[in-house]
Amino acid sequence: MKDYTGIAFNTSSLLSAKNGKAATITGAYDGQDEGGTLLLSGGTAGRFISGDTNFENLTFYGSAHTTGTGSVDLYVQGHKVKFGSNIIMDRYIKKWYIARF
Repeated sequence: MKDYTGIAFNTSSLLSAKNGKAATITGAYDGQDEGGTLLLSGGTAGRFISGDTNFENLTFYGSAHTTGTGSVDLYVQGHKVKFGSNIIMDRYIKKWYIARF
């Protein structure tokens, strides 16, 4: 894994040392799909995962604007991330790139 030294990474790594716990983020409750949405944007500033994370039953939006698109770099920092069932990615720039470490 590459080393990241930007301010956002340093701040995030301090938080993960205190708060890193496994989590499931879902748009369903008690077996009922609640139509959950998550704005996951940030470009190269990225978003940081600080524990093993499962996403399910969610629509991810890359932009808060209905006519715009966005992108996000997701830094998993060695944690397991699973995109489970019923995931929709919307309003993202169509860029098919997976980093290899």
